[in-house]
Amino acid sequence: MPIISQSDAAGIFTKSLVGVLKEAPTPKSFLRSFFKETTSSTKEISIEVQRGTEKIAVDVERGEKGNANKFAKSTEKIIIPPLYSEYFNLTELDLYDRLFGSTGIEESVLTNLIQDTIDKTIAIKAKIERAYELQCSQVFHNGVVTLASGDNIDFKRKNTSIFGFWLYFQLYKRPTQNY
Repeated sequence: MPIISQSDAAGIFTKSLVGVLKEAPTPKSFLRSFFKETTSSTKEISIEVQRGTEKIAVDVERGEKGNANKFAKSTEKIIIPPLYSEYFNLTELDLYDRLFGSTGIEESVLTNLIQDTIDKTIAIKAKIERAYELQCSQVFHNGVVTLASGDNIDFKRKNTSIFGFWLYFQLYKRPTQNY
């Protein structure tokens, strides 16, 4: 089996990990597609909420009057968004001790450690993506995002807005059949 020096293994490990994670695309979840993604250079972020904007066009019969769009007043809300700090200790993996416990490293051990690290990193990234999706569903459900700390981000949705989503899902849900 090919043996790699310990100093070369660290570079190979880092380059392999970064290369694979850069190439692994993660598609946006369905609910996140309704929200505009922005970045901020400050701790607090500003959210502008505008009433009366619909994200989905309404289909009409040909020759009928179209859907009139109204853009009402908007309000600004400044919040400190939640932070996700998920990690795992690489040094606790079984292969880590085998890898860095000797001067010469077997290529198969390095490859297995890289793959194990990639799998765990992708799992952590998926946890964060699911947290975003959960928050989006909370906004659609009742307009309040509940954080683990017990804090809430309330978007002060109007009852008619909530009723609109309920009605939409009632009209377009698939009928079930009992056999």
